[in-house]
Amino acid sequence: MPHHSRSLIVAVGFNALGACSCDGGSNGSASTSTSVGGGGSGPAAATVGPGPVTSSASGVVTSATSSSASSATGGGGGDPGWQRVPWWNERCSIEYAANPPDAFPVLEWGPCSEGPSGCEVLIKNWAALSATSQTILEVQRVAGGHELTMDVVMEGGDERLPLISSSGGTRVAYRRPSDSACNPSRLAFAKDGHWIGAQDVGSVSTYVYQPEGRPPEEAVILPINNPSQRQAAGADVFSAELVFAAGLRIFDRVRGKVFSAPPALSTTNPRVTPSAVFFTQAQAVDDPTGWVWDRTTGEFRELVGAGADVVADLRGDGETIVWVEAPFPGGQGSDPGVLYTSPFTTDPEAIIATARWSNIPIPPGSLATMGGGYYAAVGESTRSIYILRLSDGRRWTIAIPDDEFASPVKSFPYIDEDLLFVVTETQLHRIHMDALGPGMPSE
Repeated sequence: MPHHSRSLIVAVGFNALGACSCDGGSNGSASTSTSVGGGGSGPAAATVGPGPVTSSASGVVTSATSSSASSATGGGGGDPGWQRVPWWNERCSIEYAANPPDAFPVLEWGPCSEGPSGCEVLIKNWAALSATSQTILEVQRVAGGHELTMDVVMEGGDERLPLISSSGGTRVAYRRPSDSACNPSRLAFAKDGHWIGAQDVGSVSTYVYQPEGRPPEEAVILPINNPSQRQAAGADVFSAELVFAAGLRIFDRVRGKVFSAPPALSTTNPRVTPSAVFFTQAQAVDDPTGWVWDRTTGEFRELVGAGADVVADLRGDGETIVWVEAPFPGGQGSDPGVLYTSPFTTDPEAIIATARWSNIPIPPGSLATMGGGYYAAVGESTRSIYILRLSDGRRWTIAIPDDEFASPVKSFPYIDEDLLFVVTETQLHRIHMDALGPGMPSE
């Protein structure tokens, strides 16, 4: 049986739709998750212009008449051919690039001025609105390296969401013009396509699955219209954490069905894997526990608790589950917790808890990520990143990449055996794992 806990509600600030830079990390960028490093570019995006929308019962947009297009140029040097997406009919505008390579510059990396060995920083070769106006949303590994999605506010106020190929060029791009009152949702990777959407602040939302290489008229509209503050997605699963953590909706694209988590005071931090979605749920102010949605059965169940402590993080990668148990935060913050692993399961009776790292200062709400056999989390109070290799418990503690502002970590989108991606308030970083040295043995 799982050891039950008092869990806590992790405070979640409202950040309308896609602008949320919360850990999305997926685990599976879910799973969640995005980034760059040598290889060929992906298929070209469709160039058919959208028009008035008519949806069938299945949610597939069927009309394909032309519409007006913006002529605004992009960071890539030419005219991206911005056109309004056909699946969004609200008063504000979300647009896609008919010519994606012209929507954003080819990415370039250089050495970090301050940071751990193997640290690189993304060179800002675009006209940014400010030092804090960009983030990496997701990373996924592909045959030629890594791809990533980004959210960047350009000089003048246009918000761009490019999907960057492993060669650094843009192959899909969306934007919210500066005069638009709505927000785009998280641009996330999916099997044979991607997830995207829009929300008119505080009211209606639309999320879609866009098939690779198909025109926007063929986007599949999801049967979820709740405003959400955080989205996490994987190959065939999309999840939306509702505003104020007031619920969780999960859409299975293969089944074409939405699943809703049981009502609770707070339901937060969805982590998507191909077979499950992990999250925390609180039935009382000081009571979050670790929950899972089993894709095979469609059921929700509590998976782990923490006795007198709280579940500070819970996620899995298909082979292993990781969670952190920590004391309930007091007025001076949280005492160090214990990181546990178990072989992957969605059955609470099958959990085999193994303590891997005692006294790890990861309080509830800390940013974390998991993938490629590694787990990493941020200890802001120590200006450190904690990394664990799941196969043998070997661990590393490295400094957060620094700048003149000592910027805190903004998101933590991805890790695998080759690269760790870290987004601070002012910079976008990747760290080569083979440069970190031998690390420390398991306790």
